[in-house]
Amino acid sequence: MSMLVVSVCSKDHIVLIFIFSGTITCLAFHNSTHMLSGSEDKTICVWECRTWDCLKTLKGHRYVNFISFK
Repeated sequence: MSMLVVSVCSKDHIVLIFIFSGTITCLAFHNSTHMLSGSEDKTICVWECRTWDCLKTLKGHRYVNFISFK
């Protein structure tokens, strides 16, 4: 599974990320520095938006259908 990140303003493709084994069900951004993604594969990934590196994968969750920075 993959995720295509697109700029809403310019509609340009920013990055295409391949890491998921399930459908991506939710996303949350923190400022313009980090992003969280939740997936049907029961993982939450923490992304660094400058390089689009996955900083951490959190496993063992039930189905992830909502995610938020607090």
